[in-house]
Amino acid sequence: MGKLTMLSICGRLADYRGIIGYRCVNIDKHGFIESVKSTPRYSNVMKIDNPQFLIIPGFIDIHVHLRDFELSYKEDIRSATRSAVSSGITLVIDMPNTRPPLNTYDNLLKRFSELNKKSLTDYSIYAGVPHNIEELNKIFRLPIAGIKVYPNDLEEKYRVIGYLAKRKALIVLHSELPEAEKPILESISSIEAHRGCHWEYASLSYFLETYLPKKLHITHVSCASTIALAKKYSYTVDITPHHLLFDLCQRNVLNECFMRVNPPIRRYTERTTIIKHLLENNIDAIASDHAPHHYKEKTDSLLCAPGIPWIEYWPSIVFCLVKTHILDLSQFLTLTVRGPARILGIENIYGRIDKGFRANLSIISLNEYRIHGIKFSKAKNIPYDGWTTCMEIHKTIIGGAIVYDEGIFLEEPEPINPFHNDHV
Repeated sequence: MGKLTMLSICGRLADYRGIIGYRCVNIDKHGFIESVKSTPRYSNVMKIDNPQFLIIPGFIDIHVHLRDFELSYKEDIRSATRSAVSSGITLVIDMPNTRPPLNTYDNLLKRFSELNKKSLTDYSIYAGVPHNIEELNKIFRLPIAGIKVYPNDLEEKYRVIGYLAKRKALIVLHSELPEAEKPILESISSIEAHRGCHWEYASLSYFLETYLPKKLHITHVSCASTIALAKKYSYTVDITPHHLLFDLCQRNVLNECFMRVNPPIRRYTERTTIIKHLLENNIDAIASDHAPHHYKEKTDSLLCAPGIPWIEYWPSIVFCLVKTHILDLSQFLTLTVRGPARILGIENIYGRIDKGFRANLSIISLNEYRIHGIKFSKAKNIPYDGWTTCMEIHKTIIGGAIVYDEGIFLEEPEPINPFHNDHV
């Protein structure tokens, strides 16, 4: 990792509060913003004077499967975070369903060590639910972002979840009942019926009636009824690009398996109702659920592993909602930066361009370009190849280090875990 130098970046700034105007972001040697002023503070100055460029906070992706360990043939920490940096993402939260799973103190300790050595972005981890309360208490000594609850945990680890629900830690719920996990080898429309909205709603309803946790986030919500129930209890939700942009009418891809995800792609009417919730500010964040697989796993109909690799392109694609005036820039940056920071409880150092905040920035241009395959991720199977994006990442800056510049990786950053005691 290179030694950070003090840097002033000047240009047109924006965050969830809107367009700030032409200012200079002055970054100290620790990778945090020292000040935001009309003039640069340091002699090392980068000026972005092109009116088509905008300096925004780096995106935060709170649902990423980095794979690695025994699944490194699908993706690894380095390839995933290179992809993230190329799309302006500067903080990722890793999911625990790795092999071996991240639900023990020892496995998590090893994972943090690997992330510290290999990640190009800031990072943390959701731990999986362990098998006993003693292990859970050990896990809480580590700087995790929260605990992820999967459908099968609801019947296998209910005592541990009951203990967990009484703590103040963030619980991230995959809201489906275990019955939905029964295998089915059918078309994506059959899978949608098998894993219908009734399972998603029933899972959240059961979880609330049984546990009513202090801090709950429901991830990759695919049904409007689930959003309404979560909001009734003032819990947070995120949606994915695929549940926002795809529906069962969109079948014009070479391989249906490319669109198989859990929970599944819904029908057109369900998608439009979710968009209505988005416009009514009932959704707190957009998260990729980046789920990379080997090409064979997505082309063999008997395997058909669920998941879409998104991390390299989703911010530039979702920005089309701004270009088409469905969302304004403030709403977009709330969903992709401020909202994720608030869900994680780190909005005091992430989510805006201001004094004391982490100097994670994306410099974007409003140019459109056509997607021609995956460049950096190991997962090449995408259902959006050939789509046109609505913005382009010019530079990505992490902790004051210029990591990515017009398609070229430059400096090695000094990534941090924001849940480490030094940063919380």
